[in-house]
Amino acid sequence: MASSIERDVDDRDPARSITEEAVQWVDRKLADSVPLHVILDAMRSKGWAERDIRHVLGLPQGGSGDFHDVPEPDIEGGRSVVRAGGRDIRVLMTKEEPRIVVFDDILTDDECDFLIEASRSRLERSVIYSPDGNVVDDMRTSKGMWFEYAENEMVRSIEERVCELVGWSTKHTQKLQVLHYPQDSEYEPHYDYFGRYAVEEHQIAQRVGTMIMYLNEPTRGGGTRFVDASLQVMPRRGMGVFFSYDRPDPATLTFHGGMPVHEGDKWIATKWFTKRGQPSH
Repeated sequence: MASSIERDVDDRDPARSITEEAVQWVDRKLADSVPLHVILDAMRSKGWAERDIRHVLGLPQGGSGDFHDVPEPDIEGGRSVVRAGGRDIRVLMTKEEPRIVVFDDILTDDECDFLIEASRSRLERSVIYSPDGNVVDDMRTSKGMWFEYAENEMVRSIEERVCELVGWSTKHTQKLQVLHYPQDSEYEPHYDYFGRYAVEEHQIAQRVGTMIMYLNEPTRGGGTRFVDASLQVMPRRGMGVFFSYDRPDPATLTFHGGMPVHEGDKWIATKWFTKRGQPSH
């Protein structure tokens, strides 16, 4: 049986060029939080020209010129410890495709406690980006807040350490975000990079990498699941998982989500790294 999105595409005229009607259809699907790779596959299956599909979705056409530089930890030769911010940070796991590195003890217990307590009174319902702006959606049921850049000495120290760890300038990052996932909350699988509308029309700096840092340990559930990699990273206090994406394309295999918290709650801090040449601040 065809899915609803396949039936929708079937109703469109499978011409060789993308029509304005098709552009509007894509906008609606993006606004409904339909994953990009689902839209891509559905349009391919109905005969739309690949070049036109990629144009309307804001995806690169291919070739080395379409790829971005990305953050990368200095772990060549199998280094098991990286020095950053005056701390020795252990490498627990690496994966090439998608590029994932799991670190231990990025944050101290005191830093985890500080970020949780400093954010409690500033939490608001998390939103997702859509062509119509930031909206509340049931695919993301956490609450969150953003610290200002170098808002205090603790935040500044964490930002500088994380950027040194992956070899990236603090000028090309988003603000540090803290998220709280109560029991039964989750963030359904998604990509962290932005679509063409956010980058071009809203002048948002494109993301090229993510660092998720776990501030506590839920009793059950709450792992970070990388769907295409068949990998789930379970939260451990002070631990961090880094992944990068060299273009805004499903081919990066970075479709991931925050799994439901079945017992207890989950606190994380996230730092996003943005494309060079597009300073975030």
